[in-house]
Amino acid sequence: NGKLTYGNVTFSLLTLPENMGMELATLQRLEELVKAGLVVYGPKPTKLLSMNGIRNNGAQFNQLVEKLWDKVDGKSIAENTYGKGKIYWGEPMITVLDKINLKPDFETLPTDTATFLYTHRALGNKDIYFIFNQQNKENTRDLCFRSVNTSVKEYNPKDGSITPIAFTKTKDGRTRIPFTFGPRESRIFVFEKGDGLPMKQEIKKKETFEITDFKGTLSFDTRGYGKMAPINISSLQSLTDFENTNIKYFSGFAHYNINFKAPVSYLKKGGKVLLDLGQVGVTASVMLNGKLLGTVWYSNTEFDVSGLLKEENNLKVTVGNEYRNRIIGDFVEFGKLKNIWTTSPVQDYLDKDKPLKPSGLIGPIKLLKFSN
Repeated sequence: NGKLTYGNVTFSLLTLPENMGMELATLQRLEELVKAGLVVYGPKPTKLLSMNGIRNNGAQFNQLVEKLWDKVDGKSIAENTYGKGKIYWGEPMITVLDKINLKPDFETLPTDTATFLYTHRALGNKDIYFIFNQQNKENTRDLCFRSVNTSVKEYNPKDGSITPIAFTKTKDGRTRIPFTFGPRESRIFVFEKGDGLPMKQEIKKKETFEITDFKGTLSFDTRGYGKMAPINISSLQSLTDFENTNIKYFSGFAHYNINFKAPVSYLKKGGKVLLDLGQVGVTASVMLNGKLLGTVWYSNTEFDVSGLLKEENNLKVTVGNEYRNRIIGDFVEFGKLKNIWTTSPVQDYLDKDKPLKPSGLIGPIKLLKFSN
């Protein structure tokens, strides 16, 4: 069928390097594949590899090379048809790919190669794509996959959920999926063979309510290096932005106790309501109105709070912060470690001039309401 199989990978386009040596048996097999429909991009092989081949098969080798490449010189003549296949050399690869209508294995629309990375693995009858948003901001794209399998599911590595994905088929036979990635978020898309049909994309309306009008307290668990009094808060910011150096360089567990009102429209039945905590220093446990929602370990974590909201709400968030800031703070304030003890040579990596990492509950905290 004009395809070359190596291991579990099948090629319909084969590229050859310049000044390539080749055995006669390899060239003969290549001739069979091109005749059957394989496309080759590259210059003529220049030599036989083995001394035995050079002595006994030189003429046959040269004849077969000329038969395949004919007058292709990579300059004035850039392609030759042989059987059902083609030989190309001299044109840009992108031009050749357009000619043979071979689309990228994966791309985004609009094309943005600097934003997304991906890897594709074939496992049995499945195509598995790992897609990663490299930017520290939300990105919405149409994802185009070359897989022709008819069942698509999204595997969320953050919570282990598996969700059927809506998709459409493009005119060139690829699978197109609209998707929104959070900051530095990765997702796994699995294509399987089956009787699945393209799913209709559900049109949902999203309303966003940012919780800015609240009253709360912030208390500190120093884990043994002193005591800190709780403070009242009515807004969120990184602990490193406080003027109080005990808070600025705090490392340990910060306890946020926040009381807020929810819009009446978010209390009605129907639709879906999510709680988005925004940016969090490192990790955090989250409780809403006495119910434990779970643990946060990445920015913009969303929790389903449908049915949990009341007109008056209590949100408790316990944020764990790494010791980097306290170590830097000790070097700034005392010129040495004072608040912690360690056998690690931290002075080889941290000093008073190293930047602090954002810490605590930074937010913004939002309620997201979805309705069909």
